Amino acid sequence: MTEVIAVLSQELKNHLPGWTILFETHAESVLAVGLDAIKFLTGENYTVLVLSASRPYSNLINLYKKNGIDVEKIFVIDCISKTHGTKPEETSNVQYLQSPSDLTRISIHLTERFKKMTGK
Repeated sequence: MTEVIAVLSQELKNHLPGWTILFETHAESVLAVGLDAIKFLTGENYTVLVLSASRPYSNLINLYKKNGIDVEKIFVIDCISKTHGTKPEETSNVQYLQSPSDLTRISIHLTERFKKMTGK
């Protein structure tokens, strides 16, 4: 069990229903920590909301699939695809925003998505 999973398992024992858990890590370990956490959470039947300001949705989904992660339990707010001029893939588990610098719109979409989330 990785350190991320051990800490996450312990923290989940103390969290109350409806609470939001935010991960913060060093830039050099963000990918590994994110993959470990998302794989664990989806495996425990949690719904995961990913806010991405550096990787496009299509890149993230392919990465998750390659790592055996159930992408049906993931919703992505993609703040980068439109900035790079990428033609966004329209699916029910992604919301594309214009720019990672539009903090107001990001906040609004996070709040809206949290309200729509059900289950763990």
